[in-house]
Amino acid sequence: MSLTEVSRPTLHVTVFDSATVFDGVGPDDVVYRYDLPGASYAEGWARDAVVEQIAALAGTHWPEVTVTIDASADAAEQLNEWLLDEGVRVIDALGVGEDPATVVARAVGAVEAGEDTAVAEETPGEQRRRWVLLAAAVAALFALGVVAVVVWGRVTAPDTADSAVVSSPPPAQSSEAKAAEPPASPSPSPSAEPTETLTLDAVKVTLPEGYQLAAGDAGTVVATGPDPDTRLHLVVQPAGGAPEQVLDQLALDVDADPQLIAPERAAESFSYAELPGDGSQVAWHTWFEGENQLVVGCHYRRQPSVAGQRACEMARDTLTHS
Repeated sequence: MSLTEVSRPTLHVTVFDSATVFDGVGPDDVVYRYDLPGASYAEGWARDAVVEQIAALAGTHWPEVTVTIDASADAAEQLNEWLLDEGVRVIDALGVGEDPATVVARAVGAVEAGEDTAVAEETPGEQRRRWVLLAAAVAALFALGVVAVVVWGRVTAPDTADSAVVSSPPPAQSSEAKAAEPPASPSPSPSAEPTETLTLDAVKVTLPEGYQLAAGDAGTVVATGPDPDTRLHLVVQPAGGAPEQVLDQLALDVDADPQLIAPERAAESFSYAELPGDGSQVAWHTWFEGENQLVVGCHYRRQPSVAGQRACEMARDTLTHS
């Protein structure tokens, strides 16, 4: 192996059915491209966009870089051909072609079994790679209507064990029932507080004054405001199928997960509660607007406050495509 090969920076490309994830050289160089689904490789039209994205992440190193690929056999073969044409060194990564749900299920199983997911044999770069894959997997599951697994204190830095997208086992049933009970305090009058309309990416929502939006994990938008114990997870995205099919799958997923409780289904909407196991609780609600699926997750560090409930209610009433 030459000195040039040893010094080449390494980038990673992961191809899912719904998107392509590019993991660059720097810790913040992660790009999610939902305009480059898995089918775009077999059809050939992703070539220019993929090469341009990798070149942009490589910067002055281009094309003297190494690229590892996680993809189906067909997509990996096509991507390998495109990159070799550009003089890029390509490595097929382990776990090629794994479904996003499999990645998450394996991680959840490891945590529930008490295993340390940040194994000692992994380098910091490999740990970072694993968290990027998990985040991408959650993004893909969002597209299927599966909205769950959030932890209040989760750190996003990929090199820490707390950054896993999985959570600890749920509390006992008695605690679950107590956490699901709404507070007895009445909601304040809607006219009693000023509001403001906020937009970020595809999200447009009206919330009590003082709230702000920021990009969250796995394609979500997170709203935070004056109440430090309330967060709102917001999603506006193309529906992953017919509403009835999406909700049917969601109902099955909720029924199979002990951390997800109190499901309520209407014609084209679905609500349920999540108890991540860290003492917090999330009230999820998803519905459809035209060709889009909308999701609001009202995340409370403890019991919901009156102000937090009001913000949640407003988000559900006003969330739309920007």
